[in-house]
Amino acid sequence: MRLFDSTVLIFIVACVAATYASGVLWLNSPIFNVQMLCVATGAWLILMLGRLRSINTHSQGIQRRILVALGVCVVLVAPLHDMFSDDARRYLWDGIVVASGDNPYASAPLQQPLVAHRIVLPDGVMLPDDMPYASMRTIYPPGTQVVVGAIVTVLGTPTMQSFEIAWWLLVAVVLCAALYNADTRERPWITLVALSPVFLIHGLADVHSDALMAAVALLGVIALRRDRLYLGAVLIAIAITIKYVPVLLVPALFIGRSRREQITVVGIVVCIIAALYLPFITTFTNLLGSLPVFAEHWQANSLFYSMCTWFDVAWLTPERIRMVSALVAIALAVLIGVRHRAQPIVAAMMIYMAVLACSPVVHAWYIILPLLLFPFAPLRSTIVWATTMCVYGVFYLTYKGDGVWFEHPIALAIEFIPVWIAIGRDIQRGPLLLRDEQRTRDLSLT
Repeated sequence: MRLFDSTVLIFIVACVAATYASGVLWLNSPIFNVQMLCVATGAWLILMLGRLRSINTHSQGIQRRILVALGVCVVLVAPLHDMFSDDARRYLWDGIVVASGDNPYASAPLQQPLVAHRIVLPDGVMLPDDMPYASMRTIYPPGTQVVVGAIVTVLGTPTMQSFEIAWWLLVAVVLCAALYNADTRERPWITLVALSPVFLIHGLADVHSDALMAAVALLGVIALRRDRLYLGAVLIAIAITIKYVPVLLVPALFIGRSRREQITVVGIVVCIIAALYLPFITTFTNLLGSLPVFAEHWQANSLFYSMCTWFDVAWLTPERIRMVSALVAIALAVLIGVRHRAQPIVAAMMIYMAVLACSPVVHAWYIILPLLLFPFAPLRSTIVWATTMCVYGVFYLTYKGDGVWFEHPIALAIEFIPVWIAIGRDIQRGPLLLRDEQRTRDLSLT
């Protein structure tokens, strides 16, 4: 396994280094970035498959090499930004509003009263004019607002680069805490999934709250595994306020607990969420912002939604297509809940992947949560989608640069069909086996 241990790791570092070079040198071009994204994704897949087939998955030497590789990769992707998304500008704008003592949910940035915070940053970026969807209200929950507000308060009036570095450092601190508290069998898997281009590029380089939310949720799940129920409840509640998805993990706080523990957990979760939400609640505040608009009208990177539109049936309007997709997702969630209720974390991530497969909008950073929770919910669909999501990046780099989003049916099929197959296998057979003793036991039985 020496080839797997060292050469592939060096290959991944070289790929990320090449991606870094393409962003700062004359090699910067969509074609070169596409090539590097594909190579880095392929290298990561080889590493994951090699580790799945390896018997000695917790060697201290292997763990150190993977940790070093992750550290090098994070440093190399640090100068990259706005490759697939410029949402970081919206985070910074919300942070400026919060640090100024105003409410980011009060209006759209280009409307009163928030437009009064218009500012030109030291690096020449004008906010809110130079950010996405400036005519729409923010969609980010209060936990995210507290974080970005704190960053701006500490930094003063930051540049985009300094704001992003502060965000990366925060994610790195939480992830390091998770690695420190994880056991020797979980630690290499956490590091391996963090080496994915989905986490490094979409989560860190492009700055998305999903990376911080997933790191906090991971720390909460680790606390639960170490029988620190109340700490786990606090961390999962905080993760919910950063982005709503970790609400799927709440059943893991209740299953197998006494009535007293369940009541205490409810109190902790409610108090944490209330403490972060109440400062933003005013008479005219809508804390969901423009989220209902995106949920009701937006569509991007969805094979299920696109297939329904291809039927060209009069009664199958966009609203009804969304209703159909919701019903299919609910049916899959019920099936998963019945079959895997004894494994609440596994069931939560299966449900999330099934919902995403039916969702009208699927961005690459949406799968960061199941990626970081892979050691506790090792799903085939997570590995497959983290690999086929490369197709999303290829078409984004190829077509989005011209202001046109072109979702070719073949590209959607390449990305989603393997994912649907993997989700079916997950539901049917349950999660993968990762631990040495389980694998050894199965081999001895055969």
